[in-house]
Amino acid sequence: MAKQFIVLLTLAVLSSVAAFTPNCNQQSQPVSSHLSARSRSKQNKSQKPNPAAGVNVVDDFDGIDMIPLLGLKRLKKKARRNKRVLNQKIREGKVIQDEEGVWIPRSN
Repeated sequence: MAKQFIVLLTLAVLSSVAAFTPNCNQQSQPVSSHLSARSRSKQNKSQKPNPAAGVNVVDDFDGIDMIPLLGLKRLKKKARRNKRVLNQKIREGKVIQDEEGVWIPRSN
């Protein structure tokens, strides 16, 4: 009875450990592929764009749903803060409303 228990326990341990052992059927990559990857990375580094030439920044976020990206609570907090800052600027007279109803900075 004890012998059967030990055999079953050993099989259970081996089956659970087998997932973490390296697979003998997998072949390692040849060294030449590593060298070609290094040479490719060197070529990519040399082909990077010049930062002085300008950066392409996307300003159009009209079609993007921001709730899954930032979260509803965070967006509500941002809206409350923006409203509070705008109301403070209105009280101080730093902004005026144009014909379209948009608040713009007051020009002195």
